[in-house]
Amino acid sequence: YHCKVLFREPELDVALMNYRASEQLERKAQETANEQMNSMKAAASRLLVTDQEKPIADHLLSAPLSETCKKAQLLYTQIVERIEALREQLAQFDSSMKILTGSLDGLLTTAIRILNRATTVRIPDDVPAIAGLPVLKMSFRSSGIPQGTARDAHIGNYIDALVERAVLPRTSAALSSELLRHMIGGDTARFGLQVLKPKDFQPDQYMPVDKVTTSGGEGLTTAILLYAVLAQLRAEQLAVKRRANGGILILDNPLGKANKNEFIKAQRSMARALGLQLIYATGLADYNSLGEFERFWRMRPARRGQQSGTIHMEVESMDLQVAAAAK
Repeated sequence: YHCKVLFREPELDVALMNYRASEQLERKAQETANEQMNSMKAAASRLLVTDQEKPIADHLLSAPLSETCKKAQLLYTQIVERIEALREQLAQFDSSMKILTGSLDGLLTTAIRILNRATTVRIPDDVPAIAGLPVLKMSFRSSGIPQGTARDAHIGNYIDALVERAVLPRTSAALSSELLRHMIGGDTARFGLQVLKPKDFQPDQYMPVDKVTTSGGEGLTTAILLYAVLAQLRAEQLAVKRRANGGILILDNPLGKANKNEFIKAQRSMARALGLQLIYATGLADYNSLGEFERFWRMRPARRGQQSGTIHMEVESMDLQVAAAAK
C-alpha cells in the first residue's frame, strides 16, 4: 500500500507528463529533420552540379542523417562559399547580358536605318514617267518598334530564344533581320514593303515585294532596280572604309527578255546614278536595243588547248555603227 501511494505522488505525474512531451517533441523534431534531409536530397538530385558542387551533392545524396548532422558546420560553410561564388558569376553574367543587349540594340538601330534608307532611293530624273519615284515604299514606321525598357525586354527574349535553340544566324545581316522580325512579332507583312512596277512606265504602280513577277522584261528591270538599291546600301555601309562603289553586275543575255528601250534606259540610268557597272552579255543582233549602248566588247574563240581541249576566248573593243547595221 505504501508503494502505491508513492506512484501517485504529484511530482511523479509531472515527470511522466514532461517525459511524454519530450518524446513527442523529439519525434516531431526527428520527422522534421528527415523531411528536411529528404528535401535537400531531392534538390541535390535535380541540380546540374559542377565539379565544385559535386562533393556536397554526393554527400547529401548518400550520407545518413546522423553523419550529415556531424558535418553540418562544414557543409554549411561550403554551401555559403558556393553561393557567394555563384553571386559573383551572376553579377558577371548580368554585366555581359547588358553588353550583349547593347550590341544587339545597335544592330537593330542600324537595320531600321538601312530599311528606312532603302525607301529613299529614287529613280533618276532622266527616266520618263517614273522619274523621282522611290523604288521601294514601306508603310511601317520605326515608331512601332518598342523603346526603352520594353525594347530591352524584347531583345532579352530574343537572346533567350537563341540560347534555347543553340543555333546562331550565320551573319550579322541575318542576325539583324531576324531580330527586326522578332521585334514586330514575326509578321513581316507589317512592313508593307512594295516595289515599283515598271509596267508600261506608268507612275504610282507598286506591287508587294513577295509578289514580284519574275518573267519578262518587267521582272528583269524590277530585279535590276532592287539590286541597284541593295548595291547602294552596301556601298554606303562600306563608305567609311573605302570609296563607295556599287560594284559590277553581269547580265546573261537580258536583251532577250528586256528588249524595250524604256526598260534598258531605266536599268542603265538607275545603275549610273548609284555607281553600279552593268555588263550585258548577248548574242542577239537586236540593233534597236544595242543602240542604247555606247561601249562594246566582242568575245570570240581564239584557240583550243592541245592537251586540255579548253577553248580560249579573246576580247576586242569594237565600234558598232548601229545606223548602218540597221540599214
